[in-house]
Amino acid sequence: MVTFVTLFGWLAVPMQLVPEGSRTVVFRRIYTVFLMLGTLVSIVVVAYMLQKAYKYRASAAKGRAEGRPELGELPSGGGGGRKLFLSFSLSAIIVVSLITWTYFTLLNVENPEPIQDEEPMTVEVVGHQFYWEFVYPNGHSTRGTLRVPEDRRVRLVVTSGDVFHNFGIPELRAKTDAIPGQETSTWFVAEETGTHQANCYELCGGGHSHMTAEVVVMSESRFESWYADTTNDSTNDTTNDTTNDTTNDTTNDTTNDTTNDTTNDSTNDSTDDTTNDSTNDSTNDSTNDSTNDSTDESVAVSVATTGQSTTPTSVTAEPGTMVSTAPGADAARTIAAAVRTHEEVM
Repeated sequence: MVTFVTLFGWLAVPMQLVPEGSRTVVFRRIYTVFLMLGTLVSIVVVAYMLQKAYKYRASAAKGRAEGRPELGELPSGGGGGRKLFLSFSLSAIIVVSLITWTYFTLLNVENPEPIQDEEPMTVEVVGHQFYWEFVYPNGHSTRGTLRVPEDRRVRLVVTSGDVFHNFGIPELRAKTDAIPGQETSTWFVAEETGTHQANCYELCGGGHSHMTAEVVVMSESRFESWYADTTNDSTNDTTNDTTNDTTNDTTNDTTNDTTNDTTNDSTNDSTDDTTNDSTNDSTNDSTNDSTNDSTDESVAVSVATTGQSTTPTSVTAEPGTMVSTAPGADAARTIAAAVRTHEEVM
């Protein structure tokens, strides 16, 4: 509630045409301007009404007031509509000026000028059914509690992990949608230490009314101390994760190397065995072929020698079958038959 003392205090201080500062200051200034204009218009309208009521009052002692219109009488002597034109013109100028000023003020709220020598702190806000998660620049995350420093601009990047939500801190005049797959942003500056409540302003399910969070405004020194502790925790977590990953990678590499060595040894042994078997088979085949060839040649020479004799020789081709071999032209047939017989026997 804005008291009259505060109102007149603001009137005494020259105001910027477009106010700057925290969102709380800007919206308070907008409220003040609307309150001033509303009060001024109300005073003018009520004063004019009271003046006319007093001027044209009826009383038994005074009788009929001069110039007072009668019932059903059309008014005359109004100045040709000049009063009506003047009143409409003033109203239009006031309303258009107020709309223009409000538009540029809100535009400055949505896109504030950067502060020199100060980087705003960015916090990611993720809405879940039915709680708020806050992720700080160092990777530290909290659930249900947002801690911010005093007198420092805080930028909130808001999104949702499931359904539509709406994140708002009414006392700090910060409010924006939380949309799945998209990011929206808002900002605020907390001017005093204390605790505020953030709410969800979008119906998101059965636990919607319990989807709240605490916004704790801390002094700069206390916040830096707290934030340093979270940074150390995050560093330790990162170091542990890196160590675990390295250990797992080393273990996996050793296991893979052992497995590969075992596989290679088994493959090499199998290859060697296959090669030896193939070599032995080839050697045996060559030896057998050589032996067979020598035997064939011996048989052929023996048969040829027998064929040159004057006495016919009989060679056994098959069991129970006699092949007659005569000198001269029958020697070739006899040799061929002997070779076939020997191959069949082998």
